[in-house]
Amino acid sequence: MTDTTGTPVTYTAMLGHVGSDSFTYHANDGTVDGSVATVSITVVANTAPTADTQSWSVAQDTALGVILTGNDSDHLPDASLSFTVASSPSHGTLSGAAPFLTYLPTTGYAGTDSVTFTVNDGALTSATATVAIAVTVGGGPSVPVGSTTSGGGCGLGGSAAAVLLGIFGLFSCSSRLIRRRAD
Repeated sequence: MTDTTGTPVTYTAMLGHVGSDSFTYHANDGTVDGSVATVSITVVANTAPTADTQSWSVAQDTALGVILTGNDSDHLPDASLSFTVASSPSHGTLSGAAPFLTYLPTTGYAGTDSVTFTVNDGALTSATATVAIAVTVGGGPSVPVGSTTSGGGCGLGGSAAAVLLGIFGLFSCSSRLIRRRAD
């Protein structure tokens, strides 16, 4: 490898290579070679991302905002994850584009429902994860299972906007706080 322009040199491992690799180099001022230096590299295998299981509770006839989430610990910083709905709910509908979805239960339905999805990192796909949804009788705000609420109403009620704002920790007022706790 020779680079006399000052352009950074990019290392690309052989296709399928996983493990240690190295190369040596030296600088030359046009007359004399400098000392040889070694660059050691560890090439890690790509692992599949993981899709996060979620549990939600929503009042019947009320929309629920759901954000599909996942993780890819070995993912390249400039690459993005894509989310795919694997199975739609049996007792409601989904709208929006993954990962930002809105679930609306069938009118009058109360019971359990679910959505399954996968995450892809551009090369590998995760195992399927489930978003479990408990559709409850009566009114009230939509909150993630394991979240806390307190006080009276603040104007957003159980709307999808309140749930989405609550997920990001952006919705609070003097009489209500919706906050998602880590599972």
